[in-house]
Amino acid sequence: MSTGKPAQPPFMTEEILSDLLDQTAEMMGSVGVDPAIIYAFRKTGLIVTKQNWRQMSQLQKIAYERAIEEFDQTWRNPKDPQQQP
Repeated sequence: MSTGKPAQPPFMTEEILSDLLDQTAEMMGSVGVDPAIIYAFRKTGLIVTKQNWRQMSQLQKIAYERAIEEFDQTWRNPKDPQQQP
């Protein structure tokens, strides 16, 4: 029986989403994904491929590229050699 109101869509809890993102990042590391890509995924929530790059918004691209640069500056080429991920 319909009440005429649209059904409330199901939502994922923040806790489940956080666990899912952590598990995804761990799996990425276990199969040899570049740590910069994993870092960018954690920062942006984006999984970027050659195919979906063209579909991403300019803001998404900028955020992803900045995360890669941040990783490189912080951990690949740190100004402080003691700094590690």
